[in-house]
Amino acid sequence: MKTMTAVTMTLVALWQAAAAAAQNCTPCIDPAVPDLAIVQLAPGRTISEAIAAIESRQSGLTATVLDSVPSREVYLLGFDPPGVFDAVLFDLQYFMPGTPNTLIGDGSDPSRPLMFGDTEYTAEIAEGKTGSGYVSGPALTAAHFQGQYALAQTNVAAAQMRSTGSGVVVAVIDTGIDATHPALGNSVAPGWNVRENSSNTADVGDGADNDGDGVTDEGVGHGTYVAGLIHLVAPDATLVPVVVLDSEGRTSQWLLLKGIYWAIDRGVEVINISIGTTYDADTVEAALDEAKLYGIVPVGAAGNCGCDLREQPAMKSSVLGVVSVNDQDIKADFSNYNRKASLAAPGDSVPDAGDPTGYDTARSMFGPVPGGGYAVWEGTSLSAPLVSGAVALVRAQHPEWAYNDLTWDAIDNLLANTATPIDGINPGFAGSLGAGRIDIGAAVQMGPPQPQLGDLNNDGTIGLSDLALLLADFDQVHSSADLDGSGRVDLADLAMMLSAFN
Repeated sequence: MKTMTAVTMTLVALWQAAAAAAQNCTPCIDPAVPDLAIVQLAPGRTISEAIAAIESRQSGLTATVLDSVPSREVYLLGFDPPGVFDAVLFDLQYFMPGTPNTLIGDGSDPSRPLMFGDTEYTAEIAEGKTGSGYVSGPALTAAHFQGQYALAQTNVAAAQMRSTGSGVVVAVIDTGIDATHPALGNSVAPGWNVRENSSNTADVGDGADNDGDGVTDEGVGHGTYVAGLIHLVAPDATLVPVVVLDSEGRTSQWLLLKGIYWAIDRGVEVINISIGTTYDADTVEAALDEAKLYGIVPVGAAGNCGCDLREQPAMKSSVLGVVSVNDQDIKADFSNYNRKASLAAPGDSVPDAGDPTGYDTARSMFGPVPGGGYAVWEGTSLSAPLVSGAVALVRAQHPEWAYNDLTWDAIDNLLANTATPIDGINPGFAGSLGAGRIDIGAAVQMGPPQPQLGDLNNDGTIGLSDLALLLADFDQVHSSADLDGSGRVDLADLAMMLSAFN
């Protein structure tokens, strides 16, 4: 809940202005979407009461439900006539002690029917905000992808000796995935297109310059690239595409929120969100907090504006926010940084005019793009999936861990405690690059070898005790007994376990 006083608001405004002036950066400000808001009802209240309360704050204002997540009592509202809604923005978004007009309450007062309220804002891939597109061509191959510096720097080979991510499901909230790309093998499962409300999760463009920037479909390939990096780290994890971005790499808080809730209900263990916005939405935070309660680990990209900036949702307390470093563990010039960041990971690429690819292939990031090719890119969007892959490896080592926030805490602490300290070689950014650069090998080394799929209690055998655990979780969504990663414990999982009895 955004609780503010007039003095607090003034101090925040002054701090933001001073901070922006002190930084050599160009803050990336995401614009609001006019006359739209997201509201989450307080306990016991109805959407009719919420609309009545909002309309009562301003004469002539009409609110209409445009979309909803009924299972969470969250709604997207539209307002008419245009511009009138601005008069009630403060009442919708903030709770001020002693102010009678607020709409935020605990559910006891029908005139204050909202738990949270947010203006609708846009969100975007970090690379889109700074005009950073990928570079592809026939000179780039699977060898570049499989041999890129990020793997050795984070000790992935050592990690994969103990875990490959088997049994873990990772949601990739992005532009979609080219599931036919050979780099992804058979790792991609059916997902959901939140934008179209359909099962079409292909990573394709529409051939139009929808954002008017002179570049067509610049977001296409982002999801496939991100998925490729997760698969490179955790090759046996299942990837589930959740499409919230358009082909320009743009979305909104509402679509992001719906994507997160879909992923939770799908029963994933990890959510990669290489998307960001400068607006801090309470309604999105509520979705992320719910994910944490199920032990689901959301991983976010810190942003590419080179600023000390709390890009959201990466800097939320229930998200592992990832900044980018180069092959020498120096903060990438483009990377945002902040004391709320959790970890650093490779994400930088170095141009080289003497190389036929245009980049120093020994110091650059590579990933798959739609159509079977590969590309070089850079950005915090590429750092986040390395961490998502690491989470998948660790989670696969521990099928016995519960699906609750204690598991989230255990993974967070493990990755932080095994990270390589880098503050000493980044003196200008000490304390703002997270716990250090992730060491995936060191993190995985702290746990046991990944057990056989179906060994739910991690005792080295698959037997009656595991069968009892599966039956106890039958028809559940959040369970290690979902052996095939379908999103529910069912007869197919039972058959898999029985076939592996030893």
